[in-house]
Amino acid sequence: MDYGNLLSRSWRVVWDHKFMIFLGFLAALGSGLGSNGNNFNYTADSGDFQNMPFVDTPFTPPDPAQFLPVLGAMAAGALCFAIVLGIVLWILRLTAEAGMIDAASRLDAGQKIGFGEAMSAGWSKIWNMIALNLLLFGTVFLVVMFFVALMAVTVGGSVVAAVAGGTSSGQDFAEIAGPLVALGGGLVGLICCLICGLAILAIVISVIYTFAQRAVVLEDRGIIDAIKRAWQIIRANLGEVIILLLLFLGLGIIVSLITAAVAFPIGALAVIPSAARLMSGEALSGLDVFLMIVGGLALVLIVAAIRAFYTAFESSAYTLAFQEFTDKKLPTAEIE
Repeated sequence: MDYGNLLSRSWRVVWDHKFMIFLGFLAALGSGLGSNGNNFNYTADSGDFQNMPFVDTPFTPPDPAQFLPVLGAMAAGALCFAIVLGIVLWILRLTAEAGMIDAASRLDAGQKIGFGEAMSAGWSKIWNMIALNLLLFGTVFLVVMFFVALMAVTVGGSVVAAVAGGTSSGQDFAEIAGPLVALGGGLVGLICCLICGLAILAIVISVIYTFAQRAVVLEDRGIIDAIKRAWQIIRANLGEVIILLLLFLGLGIIVSLITAAVAFPIGALAVIPSAARLMSGEALSGLDVFLMIVGGLALVLIVAAIRAFYTAFESSAYTLAFQEFTDKKLPTAEIE
């Protein structure tokens, strides 16, 4: 595989068709983009309250029976809203991912496609994308939960058994501390091995998911068939797949460093003046608030733009790699 040509074609697909960046933004939703809220502080002295009519009124704490049901209802409503919003963003992300795959394939072949067509193509595969996501990553979640439960039962049972055995034989804590420390050391080693095993499993599942997505979108395969197809491609091109993963690992680190280099000065400009004023005991000025708001918005937009472009670029590269692995080429558009 000519990796330079692959990256160059992927770059052109995204750079020459800016709607791919917006698809990348939608696909990156829920993956860490966000902004930190700004706190507005108001400083006041006791003189501000001297002339208020309620100063001499004794404070009566509110009855918990009155405000707890309201707080409970608000918390339940916020939780329901967060769940619904999360599901909507998840479906939107999967739609955008499928749309990017279809668009990258067609654009590289010289065909014309717009944002609406890409989203429509992604929506047509949404049920298979949802099922694939749940099946693969749901499996990882269940495996993790199983090992967490197993470790909790093992550790708890071992500690209880050791303590109970020492107590029944008349030993004090100092005598049973040694076996407990040895048990703890062994369990730490076992946990480290399990974490490494689960990390490898998560990586394998992620790679299978990446190629299975493209089998669903580009070859119109069912869920199980797409997973089998992805595994077949990975086994047949294992060396090239590993190189591709390492390549994007390195590119991801470079992009993260560039993002940090760009974001740090903006964040410092937005935060440091306000922090210095607060540390000196002064109230925030209008300029401080303005800098925090504008700086925060600029920081979010810049980080989102970089992340969106990289997401679209990486997705396009894997799509073109999938087509090279499978020798699946769309007919090139006729030159007018």
